[in-house]
Formats: sequence, C-alpha cells, structure tokens
Amino acid sequence: MADDGAVRLRPASRADWNLIRGWLGRPDIEAWWGPRSATEAEVNIALNSEHALCRIIEAGGAPVGYAHAVDATMWGDELPQDLEPGTWDLDLFIASEEHRGKGVGQAALALLRDEVFSTTVRDGRPEKGMPLWKGVLSEDDLAAVKAFVDSVQQSK
Repeated sequence: MADDGAVRLRPASRADWNLIRGWLGRPDIEAWWGPRSATEAEVNIALNSEHALCRIIEAGGAPVGYAHAVDATMWGDELPQDLEPGTWDLDLFIASEEHRGKGVGQAALALLRDEVFSTTVRDGRPEKGMPLWKGVLSEDDLAAVKAFVDSVQQSK
C-alpha cells in the first residue's frame, strides 16, 4: 500500500497536455479509459471547464497519472434519469506501471473525493439551490462537516 502522504494531487493545466496526451495514447490506458480520440476530447472538455477539477496524480513528487472530477450534467442527455442533482463523475488512471496495485489509485481517489466535497460545500452549487459557505464556515468547520458525513455514511 502506498504511503498516503506520498500521493498528492496538483492542478492539471494546458501545460500538462502533452504529458496527458502521451498517456492517453498508450495501449494500456486506452484499454482502461477507451479510444484515444474520445478520451482526448473528454480531458479537453474537463480542462476547459469551470465545472471540473482536473488533477495530475503525483507519487513521491513525480507525475504518475491523471484524475478528474466533472459535474456529471456536462456529459449531456445520456445520463440516467434518476441521477441526483449535483452528482460528480470521478475518473482516474495510473499511467506509471510501477505504481499500479500499490494503493496509489485508491489514495488519489480519496483525495479527489475529499476535494469535490470541500469544493462543493465551500463554493456551493447555486444553480442547483445549494448555497455557498465560503466565508461562513472555516476550513476546520468544513473538515468537521466532512467527518460527520463520513461517519453517517459508514454507519449505513
């Protein structure tokens, strides 16, 4: 299992495009994420959207993969009708073969999930009727809310 302290997410930007594109063209990543043309389009949409969190996964300071969280409504009309408002689609891949199967993906997913939660609570989703709490709740308050939600979900 990877040391969670060694796994970090940093914002992905247009400057990372060649790295991400190279990963998307590899047969092992294509087998996981799908055809290169479709995945390049997906990542481009995410990178250019204010409704997405795009991240480079780092382990030990080196880039080892890509992750994004996207407001699921961005994907259009092909969504299930029972999809809850505010649902996020989280996707990732670990490009570095030496980091696969060692918990890096799990750690990255947990970090991304936590960031989606914090961002959603802090910035709200006014278009979905959820107020923003930035300036009302401190980071410690947000962490306490997150801990409470986690405890409720674990008791189910």
